[in-house]
Amino acid sequence: MGDLRRRLTWHLAGFHAALIAVVLAVSALNLRADAAEEVRAADQLAALLAAAAAVERHDGAAERATLAAVLAEARPRHLALRLLPADAAVEPGAHRLPAGRQMLLLSPDDSGERDEKRRDALRLLLPLLAVSLATVLAARLAVGRALLPVRGLVDGLARLERGERAAVLPQFALPEFAQVAAAVDRLAAHLDRARAAERQLARRLIASQEEERRALARELHDEFGQSLTAIGLAAGFVARHPAAGPLRMTECAQEIGAELRRIHGHLRSLLTSLRPHGLEGVALGDALAELLDGYARRGLALERRLPAQLPPLDAPAALALFRLVQEALTNVLRHADATRASVRLALVDGGIEIEVADDGSGSAARLLAAPGCGLTGMRERLAMAGGRLTLLDAAPRGVRVIGWLPLERAPRCASAGAAAAAGAAA
Repeated sequence: MGDLRRRLTWHLAGFHAALIAVVLAVSALNLRADAAEEVRAADQLAALLAAAAAVERHDGAAERATLAAVLAEARPRHLALRLLPADAAVEPGAHRLPAGRQMLLLSPDDSGERDEKRRDALRLLLPLLAVSLATVLAARLAVGRALLPVRGLVDGLARLERGERAAVLPQFALPEFAQVAAAVDRLAAHLDRARAAERQLARRLIASQEEERRALARELHDEFGQSLTAIGLAAGFVARHPAAGPLRMTECAQEIGAELRRIHGHLRSLLTSLRPHGLEGVALGDALAELLDGYARRGLALERRLPAQLPPLDAPAALALFRLVQEALTNVLRHADATRASVRLALVDGGIEIEVADDGSGSAARLLAAPGCGLTGMRERLAMAGGRLTLLDAAPRGVRVIGWLPLERAPRCASAGAAAAAGAAA
């Protein structure tokens, strides 16, 4: 079938060939008419000259009548003919032809030439106008027919916009539209996968939220409930036995203090897991060190390359960086089957870069092909703080999770981070 340009070229070339054929045919007819007019005028002039010569030889009534009749019908080209008395005055430039007691006066006349030029111009202009109009109409028709498949593409995109899973496009003969249709089909498949991932992520977020709530409820019930019960028993004993003696009162006070310290430590651990306190500024280094100590106590061999002093970061950026390290190390412990991990923090390209690497069995390509809730959360947190996330393969094995955050963020990003922090605080 050919591509769109070739088809349009052939259509327009064929149409113009037909127009040229019509113009040539009209021009041939005009030339034929002009030649016939020239022959007729020459014949009439010859007949007029013969009639004038006959009158000059035989000045009879019949010859004069013939001359008058021929003169009345003659339409010579570029000449004005008049029959005057033989002694009539003649204007300069005219030619006399004797005809007995009369003369035939021939003078140049350009009115016929002007009429002929106007007629020729009109004959040329009308075909040109016809060709121009026909060309515009042909181009409009050809382009309209060639772009007719666009309606199918628009309908398919509208179906995607309404939320349908596929564009359901027709088969296109032209390769250009077939390529666009294939691209739309790929876009539809990608959009369907993205929507499915979004739904799955939403379900995971809801499940994770419910699991966190259940875990928090268990912690509160098991840990705080037991401690508060012990404190209540000790306080009740003191209230019921005011004369129990200093030693017993001291034991009750020590027991209450121990339970309070236990509650305080457990509460601090819960708050750290939910939202670390005091991440802004230099406190981020202490929070990271405490976090890494916790993972080291859980049996993970950690190599730390952290600067002694960190540059100040606002709350959204510091929390995004902290969560990246927390989520990456959690994934290393749960899924990577790694023996060692490293955490590196450095200043790169006007920002702060944090890298968590392991020697496990993971692959950056597999993680990017099917990102989980944790990876998506890391990317979104960094994006909200104006940063970016990169996943690379480590050598000789394992994965490198690299996050970068700017030290000086644009006002728009800063305002968005402040709004997010205010929303979280609310």
